[in-house]
Amino acid sequence: MKPYPPPQWQTLSATAHKTDLGGKLPEVVILLLSDKIFQKFSKSPEAAKRFIDNLHILKQPLIKLKFADRTPDRETPGGDWIVIVPHTTKSTAIVVAWQLPGSAPDQPPPPTSQSDLRKPPSKRKKRK
Repeated sequence: MKPYPPPQWQTLSATAHKTDLGGKLPEVVILLLSDKIFQKFSKSPEAAKRFIDNLHILKQPLIKLKFADRTPDRETPGGDWIVIVPHTTKSTAIVVAWQLPGSAPDQPPPPTSQSDLRKPPSKRKKRK
């Protein structure tokens, strides 16, 4: 087996990284997308293909794109998405994406005790 140099990662922006195995070999892109952008991106394979092609970061335009896996964060939705896109020599991309935890919802204030409710408002304990 003929060895090849280890892939070098390029930082294309704060939210996009790419490695290219060289020549006609595959390349891999890692994107960080907001939830809002990911919802548009993942609407259909055509939408995702258009999105990636419009970034102009691959050696050639995509012919085919498939979603292999999408894993949303069910506990705290709304977070950003990490999207990994290997681009094959046949110009096919396979998308794997998972969502980072979103912001935790605001916690409701602690309930006021029954004894505090019996007091006039000026005499109740102050909430933080």
